[in-house]
Amino acid sequence: MQQRGAVLIAIIFVAMLIGIGFFKLHQSMRFEELEFIKEGEEEIFIDTRKSGAKLIQEFYLSRWGKYYVLEQDKITEWDASGNLCGEIGSTGQGPGEFTGIIGMGVNEEKIFINDQGRKIIIYSRKGEFLRQFPLDTFLAGNFAASNDDEIIGVTLSSTESGKIGQITGLDAKGRIKYFLQEPKDHGLWTLRFSKEGGVAGGIINPENLPAFIICPAGNGVWLAHNSQYFIRFYDYSGNLVRTIEGPPFSRETTPDISSQRTRNDVHRRNPAPLFSALILDESNRLYVITTSRKRRKQKIYIADIYSEEGNYLLSAKCQAKPKLINNGFLYFISEDREGWPVIKRIKIKNYHEIFSRRPTGIQKN
Repeated sequence: MQQRGAVLIAIIFVAMLIGIGFFKLHQSMRFEELEFIKEGEEEIFIDTRKSGAKLIQEFYLSRWGKYYVLEQDKITEWDASGNLCGEIGSTGQGPGEFTGIIGMGVNEEKIFINDQGRKIIIYSRKGEFLRQFPLDTFLAGNFAASNDDEIIGVTLSSTESGKIGQITGLDAKGRIKYFLQEPKDHGLWTLRFSKEGGVAGGIINPENLPAFIICPAGNGVWLAHNSQYFIRFYDYSGNLVRTIEGPPFSRETTPDISSQRTRNDVHRRNPAPLFSALILDESNRLYVITTSRKRRKQKIYIADIYSEEGNYLLSAKCQAKPKLINNGFLYFISEDREGWPVIKRIKIKNYHEIFSRRPTGIQKN
């Protein structure tokens, strides 16, 4: 009897090992990192020499199919073929004029300009000035705008320890309606390195990213803080709709620093943020762009891709840091051979093939 019991225990143990092996194999197959295979060489999509751009601050695609290149003192509009259409607004102190652009947003029909964090200027999709209004508080860079002209963005306040950011809902007159999350440090990742090798200002970070990441969608906004893999989707009434928590599988990522006390500790342990970007494609799939320290040096970025409902789909390697992924093309800010800033794009050869054959995976909400 004892011998039979020992044999039975051994069989159970072996079966468990085999089961664990199959589970790990299934997980590795299910969560394998695929790679976007480029078709041909990268090409210049928008040649900003035509507009005289010297520094590209941001790059946007509107819901009506026009592209916008944002500089501090200029917004240029480009068509689907990369041809220059004209400029939106102008610098100055009068109605519809701006003094320093730090961000832009769009809804279905309008363009919203964040002028120095203190004023919102609204234009029609044709570039006509509609109205402007002051803000109750300082609004950081990018934001999301609803079709009712209400805004969700990061508002900043100064403290002895630095800038504190808070996700805030503003009404169509720039007044505070609600706060979505508790205030968090927003000054961890703001360093700019000059081309000569010195520090231009801010705090050490090779990615030059804010702590909060915002990704507007048609009926709400995806929000994340760069200290942890925790992404929320809110509608424009401030209601939490869904949550994505934790990376889809084990991978080297920046540890959670939300409990760390001092700035020196943060810089020493985590010199880089977790996210590079949150991006939506033409099917409203969410790309959570991450990269480890090792891969950053190799210029490899990983996109964890989720459906519009927050279900994990797959992960894919990108050979460039994307600003936009749309209809099989990956767009990014780069330079031409003479160092002039341009928008380049890469055609992804296996784009439609990847999404047509991959299962939905795990629901994360």
